[in-house]
Amino acid sequence: TPLLKKTISDHSLDNLIHLVGLVIFALILGINHLKFNFDGDDLTYQAAFSHQSFFTFLSSLYKNTTPCILIHLLVGVFVKLPILFWRLFDTLVMILCMELVIRIFVPKEKMRYSLLFLSFDIMIPKECFCNAGWCATTLNYLWTGTASLVIYYFYKRVLSDRKISPFVFAISIPITLLACNSIQSAVLFFCITLATIGWSIYLTKEVKAVSHYLWFEFALSLLSLLFIALCPGNMVR
Repeated sequence: TPLLKKTISDHSLDNLIHLVGLVIFALILGINHLKFNFDGDDLTYQAAFSHQSFFTFLSSLYKNTTPCILIHLLVGVFVKLPILFWRLFDTLVMILCMELVIRIFVPKEKMRYSLLFLSFDIMIPKECFCNAGWCATTLNYLWTGTASLVIYYFYKRVLSDRKISPFVFAISIPITLLACNSIQSAVLFFCITLATIGWSIYLTKEVKAVSHYLWFEFALSLLSLLFIALCPGNMVR
C-alpha cells in the first residue's frame, strides 16, 4: 500500500541520515584524537609503572588511596603502550557511547534525530578531558559511563521481553566490573539496576517473573559496592 511504502521509505531515510551522521562523527573524533597526547596523571602513571610491578602499585593504591584498581590497571596498560592504541580505543568507545545513547533513547522510527545527540557531543570542548591527563580522565569517566550504557541497553532488551543469551551474561561480567569500579558510577549503576528490577516487578506483578539477568547484575553491582566500601584507602584518603 502507499502508506506502507512511505513508512518503509521514511525508515530507510532515517537510517541513512543516522549512518551518515555517525560516519562524520567518527571522522571528526579520529582527527581530533591525533592532537591528543598523554599529560598530567598519564605521565605520573608512566613513571610509577616503570619503577614497580602492576600488582605492587595497584595494591598500594587500594590500601592507601582508591578502590578503582581496575581503571588504574587499564590506565597503566595504555600509558605503557604507544599512544596510537589509546587514541584508537578511545575513539571507538566515544562512538559506542553515542550509539548506545541513541539506541536507548531515540525511537527507531525517529533515527534522524540522532543527529542532535551527535552534534551536541561534537560541541563539547574536548580539552575538558585533559585536566588530569587524557587517558586517566577518559577511562575514569567516559569508559565507565559507556560500560554502564552497554548494560542499560541490555536492560532495555529485558524490559522488551527479549531473551538474554549466555554470551551476554559472560561479557556482562567484565563490563559491569568496569562500570562499577568508579565510585560515582557504581552507586548510580546500583540504583538504576534496583529501579529496573522494581519496574519489572510492577509490569509482571510478581518477583519470580523478573529476568535472571537483572538479578545477576544486581548481585555484581552489590559486590562491587562492598568492594568499594571495604577499601582501606577510603579511610586514609
